[in-house]
Amino acid sequence: MRLAKESDLDVLFDLNAISRHDAERSLFIASSVHAGKCWMAVETDDASRLPGYGILNHSFFRQTFIPLDVIKDSARRLDVGTAILSALV
Repeated sequence: MRLAKESDLDVLFDLNAISRHDAERSLFIASSVHAGKCWMAVETDDASRLPGYGILNHSFFRQTFIPLDVIKDSARRLDVGTAILSALV
C-alpha cells in the first residue's frame, strides 16, 4: 500500500467507472489524493497494475470513514479489498 500521488490520477479515474462521466466523483478523488487520504494497493511503484484503492477521511460526523473502496474486476475475491480495508483502519 502507498499513498496515491497526483501522477496516479488518470489510473485512479480509469479504475472507477463512475469518475469517467461524473465530474464530482473525479473532483472527490483528486481532492482526496491532494489531502493524502487516498491509498493504493500496489506492490511496486507501477500504478498501471493497480488492483484497487481506498479513501479514508473524517467526513462522517468527524469520525474515521471509508467513503470509497474501488477494486478492479479481475482482482475481486482475491482479498485485495480486505487488504485495503485493513491498511486503512
